[in-house]
Amino acid sequence: MKRNYNRPSGTERPHRIGKQDKTEKFNAPDKSGRPVKKNREENNFRPASLRVKKDSPIKAEEAGAGSFSGILLRSIPREVKKDDIEPLSAMDYEAELRLKNDAFAEFWQLNRLPLKPEAIRRSPKARHYRTTTKRRVVNLKGRFHLFFSESHRPSGENLFSYSELEPEEHNAIYKFLLDKINEPAFRLIGFNLNYLIIRGSYTEFTVIFNVHTLNAEIVRKLRALSLQMQKLEVNIASSFIYLDPTRSEYYLENLRPKDQMNFKKLFGADKIFLMVNGKKYSFHPTSFSQVNLSMVPVMLDLAKEMLSVPEKDARFIDLFCGYGLFTHFLADSFSEATGIEAEGASVKSAIENTPYFSHKGRVRFLAHKIESQTLEDSLPQDGKPEVFLLDPPRQGTATGVIKSVTERNPLKVIHIFCGVDEIPRELKLWTKNGYRLKRVVPLDMFPGTPNLEVMLLFNPE
Repeated sequence: MKRNYNRPSGTERPHRIGKQDKTEKFNAPDKSGRPVKKNREENNFRPASLRVKKDSPIKAEEAGAGSFSGILLRSIPREVKKDDIEPLSAMDYEAELRLKNDAFAEFWQLNRLPLKPEAIRRSPKARHYRTTTKRRVVNLKGRFHLFFSESHRPSGENLFSYSELEPEEHNAIYKFLLDKINEPAFRLIGFNLNYLIIRGSYTEFTVIFNVHTLNAEIVRKLRALSLQMQKLEVNIASSFIYLDPTRSEYYLENLRPKDQMNFKKLFGADKIFLMVNGKKYSFHPTSFSQVNLSMVPVMLDLAKEMLSVPEKDARFIDLFCGYGLFTHFLADSFSEATGIEAEGASVKSAIENTPYFSHKGRVRFLAHKIESQTLEDSLPQDGKPEVFLLDPPRQGTATGVIKSVTERNPLKVIHIFCGVDEIPRELKLWTKNGYRLKRVVPLDMFPGTPNLEVMLLFNPE
């Protein structure tokens, strides 16, 4: 039978609902797992800082005058129908790239940064590219809805926030699960869900049920729902339960659950598998992976080109290595390679990925926080030529890390930024410590949104 993943009926693009919206509020669940209705006034006394959504988009009027997103959002033509979550998704992709190139050039000039950025590397998939997606489960007037967040909801009676940036298979899975949790047999699941999460590749999918309460009855119903889910004409390879009793705004916590009972497999493999440039990788379902899988080969090939050195005995050091994506791909260009990552589950995956490659030299992985003292303690002091790659989280590197890297006198360094506005601050640290910017390569890792990934290449002065 031919698969049909067209936009589900009764869905439309989201916009904010005003104060007239009457969301039902609930206390902690009783012994059955069903939440008890709560007086509305009791929900209004959380500090404002705790009410901020981590996934809230940056509006043009809220973005800083000199921020990349602010510059870009203010440049979108008025005739373009845009929303808060995916403000550029309604545009022609060529027009979007022109706006992003202009906005990035303006950001660079405003901050008086050296060199001229290269043209943005386009994404092979401009829409329907996201391999990690989520929906917040919200109860309104006795019916469950799947929204991007509590504050971003479709208008009218629509129960589901549709996305142009997600694979149609994701939308089909969400629509199926939404229908199911509104059925009497599975409403208990809906009452206890924080988020529904889908991860994987473009051909295999993993579904994660993020719940705030877990007991034997909820597990039983989730297993029954998983059996029905496997009958979909979508390749759902695995499914898990993730327990987050804090009901946090993070749809996955920053660290893998310490308690094994907080993460439970319903069916399938224990890991998520990817094929990149003909090579197999795997990672734990809670570990970080690039959201745009189609851009990963572009990024890997660029890194290989930019870090090429004539020294045959050079060592490659990959900081924030995750499941070993760059380490494994680049290892054979060097005599040896070391990946360092703070998250233990990712390091375990990086080690387990080693047999998928036939490395010529030594490859090792270390589980450490990326800090100045850690680098000094864990890396050899043998004077061997080195090249570094840093791919830190959005907030950037810890104090002293850049200085520690430069003190090792690497031949080349790539610093990858997933937050453009962090570039001026970190670039000054490289310059202060004797390294000169040689290339600026922006990548459109997040089409349809006001974000870019940027690779900076540094050489010693």
